[in-house]
This record gives sequence, C-alpha cells and structure tokens, in this order.
Amino acid sequence: FTGEVVDRLGEGVLAVDRTGAVAYANAEARRLLGLSGLVEGASAATLLLDPALAPVLGLLMGDRCPALERFIAAGGQQLVLR
Repeated sequence: FTGEVVDRLGEGVLAVDRTGAVAYANAEARRLLGLSGLVEGASAATLLLDPALAPVLGLLMGDRCPALERFIAAGGQQLVLR
C-alpha cells in the first residue's frame, strides 16, 4: 500500500541504503533521473552517471546525508535530499 501511495506523488523519492545500493525509487524519481529497468539493489554510483548529479552522488555515498539539501538542474527541475 505504501509503495502505491509514494508512486503517485508528484515528487521523486529515491532511497539509498548505507552501502550505497538503491532500496527504492518511485516512478517520478525514475523519470527525473532517467532510470529504467530494475534499479533496486543496484549501486547508486552505477545509476547516477550524469555529471550534473555528482554533488548528489557525493552526498549519498559520503559519511552522512544532510538533513536538507536542494539542487536545481539546468532545466529548472529541483532535487531535494532529506
């Protein structure tokens, strides 16, 4: 049930575990990040290859993820990490 609700959000949700593996990506996160196919279990480092996402990947793979961090892409899309 929860997955269905999160999939219908207008915001992308990408959950990454402590090892850097994707635990969950909703439909909007997949669309925004250009992800397709099975992503759960894959390393975020192998999926987020766009150089514009390098700061995001650095935060995800670092020792700690900030409480709130915003990134704005060239197209005006906003990515919020919580």
